[in-house]
Amino acid sequence: AKTLVVGNRQLASRLTREELEALRRSPVRTECVRSTGEVSPYGVPFYALDGPEDDPKVTLFYIPEHQEFTHRIVSDDLETQAAYDRAVEIAGEICDEVDLQAGDLLVINNARCNHGRTPFEPQLDGSDRWLLKTFIDAAGWRRPSLLGEERESERRGRLV
Repeated sequence: AKTLVVGNRQLASRLTREELEALRRSPVRTECVRSTGEVSPYGVPFYALDGPEDDPKVTLFYIPEHQEFTHRIVSDDLETQAAYDRAVEIAGEICDEVDLQAGDLLVINNARCNHGRTPFEPQLDGSDRWLLKTFIDAAGWRRPSLLGEERESERRGRLV
């Protein structure tokens, strides 16, 4: 299995001005679609693009396939929906693939990039990969941008 990484600036540079504006204008939300056809919200709506133009914060949300449900990212704004779908497509095309080996360490700055992993079949014999997540809060920076909260672009201060 490989880790997939794409820089936010690189991704944003491949989107049109209209797509960038649509991603800033309207939030997207995640919905779970169960095998029964029932649809339920997952998490809270978020803006897929925030931050200054020269240092964009892009949020692409992914949930691995599951036997009991699938997911979809939706927006009430059709242009935002199309722009989000295109951003995901582009991210898949231009991402770097990192093949981690035993003993390797990969540090990912979620403020600067998006990441994911390729599927794998676990061996369940003690040789499977082990992923450790560590979250560091830098001066109160929040992501994804939540509805009803102050937008990143409206905040004062800096991220160091």
